Amino acid sequence: MDPQALSQTDWSETGRLIALIIGFALAVITFAGSMLLAHAIIPSLVNSGQVPRKFVDKVQELRPMLYMGALAGFTAMVVLMVFIQHDARVIRNFWERWWI
Repeated sequence: MDPQALSQTDWSETGRLIALIIGFALAVITFAGSMLLAHAIIPSLVNSGQVPRKFVDKVQELRPMLYMGALAGFTAMVVLMVFIQHDARVIRNFWERWWI
């Protein structure tokens, strides 16, 4: 493989690919954080009595919103993965060997 200079289009598409990968990482953090809070931390705090009784109802009301945030994060992960899979083809323009 003979090295070639990257064109402006290659740089632009590579930049878009990197932005999509960063967005995917943020979607994963959103999904994981929301699920952790809604499914593990809040019930544990309520059951152990760490949350004062007057705030239990308010804290429990947060769980559905956190589940919706997790659903949004998961949906974003799926959509971004499709875009990443499509945009990763730009790598073939300047790197022929995928499995290195």
